[in-house]
Amino acid sequence: MEISEDDIQKVKGEYVEARHSSVTYYTFGTQKGERIQKECKEGIFVRVVDKGRIKVAHSTTPERVDDVIQSAAWSPVSSYTPVDPMHHYEKEPKPIELPVEVARNILETFKSTKVGAFLESLTVYEHIVTNLGTDVYCGSSKLFARIFITPVPDITIVYSFGYPGENVIKNLEQLEELDLRRFSQQDTITSGQYDVVLSPQVTGILFHEISHSFEGFCPEMPGFPSHISVLDHPEAERLGGYHYDSEGCKASQTVLVDKGVIQGCLASVFEPGSTPPTGNGRAAFNVQPLPRQSNLEINIHKNQCTEEELLKMVKDGIYIAQVGRGSAFSGGITYFSNTVSYCIKKGECSELLKNVSFGGNLLDMVKSIQFMGCNEKVEPAVCWKNHQRLFVTTKAPSSLIREMPLLCYTSSRSSKQTMEPTNSSTSL
Repeated sequence: MEISEDDIQKVKGEYVEARHSSVTYYTFGTQKGERIQKECKEGIFVRVVDKGRIKVAHSTTPERVDDVIQSAAWSPVSSYTPVDPMHHYEKEPKPIELPVEVARNILETFKSTKVGAFLESLTVYEHIVTNLGTDVYCGSSKLFARIFITPVPDITIVYSFGYPGENVIKNLEQLEELDLRRFSQQDTITSGQYDVVLSPQVTGILFHEISHSFEGFCPEMPGFPSHISVLDHPEAERLGGYHYDSEGCKASQTVLVDKGVIQGCLASVFEPGSTPPTGNGRAAFNVQPLPRQSNLEINIHKNQCTEEELLKMVKDGIYIAQVGRGSAFSGGITYFSNTVSYCIKKGECSELLKNVSFGGNLLDMVKSIQFMGCNEKVEPAVCWKNHQRLFVTTKAPSSLIREMPLLCYTSSRSSKQTMEPTNSSTSL
């Protein structure tokens, strides 16, 4: 169904916004019997504000825009900040073909090892119209590929690639030459405090979780390291990028932290009402937009080293190469599990470790970073918040934390997460 300014003017209200979304998913997963599944969704999402009240509704079978919102209930709204009127048009993007044969060839390479693949092509096209003059057509096509390899029991290594931003097929093909013999030696350690080097992927996830505190709010974070800056960059051509958000706002770079000083937050029309929207009002198909991260970048202004230098500083400790899941809880607490970790002996990575996890206060962990590398790397991921699943990326270097508490289990059963996240979770 097409929507127009005339359709919007028929709906009574101070602020009326309608979003027509069409979404196409193509997925391929070995756990689903190697079948390519296609799913198409289309519908109208409408918000109306009038006299301090708001009503919100969604329909997949609307005849008219005013029919969508007619039976919705009113609820109080304190404030909102509509975006300046925008006019933008771009053609509907074409879906990206899944590299299924490439994935199959990779899985055949590791015949004696438990492996799996999940490929996802997502195409979104939205038309956002408001009674204030916004008329924006925008869309994107993205590809997210993951290969799961379990070289030894209880340890699964995930290789993730995302387009735009990477040559997914080339990166997948390079996995065919992966030598799994280096994963054959395993070791265990006792729980305790260790000097730890975090890979770019793990450092990025750490900052991703703490940056949830900037979604809709400017948090108080006294003591944030003065040599670290954090920004969100939706216009970057990466998996989490876009040109216009789901409220018709032009995407723009937002500095969250500048050399340790809190500078801003990620804002949408309704969160928070006192701050102009930043172009971070992101939404899944049938829900209200929320201020969300896109492409997070961590910039370092001093104490930069190569990763090899960080390992030599530790001499004997732990290298955490990958976390499979990160979850944020109330009070700024986080928990990271399903790690791929190694012993550091004499400044070099050695045996693979089983069942290492870690967590604690996010700000305390960031404050504990002593040195950071000069090996910035972009890592794609999937972020869940309020049942919305969105693509994101992080661009971060390796980092070194002294005397970091680690939890180490002797069996995979005891290492399962027992808490449920109250805010968000991120996975590869």
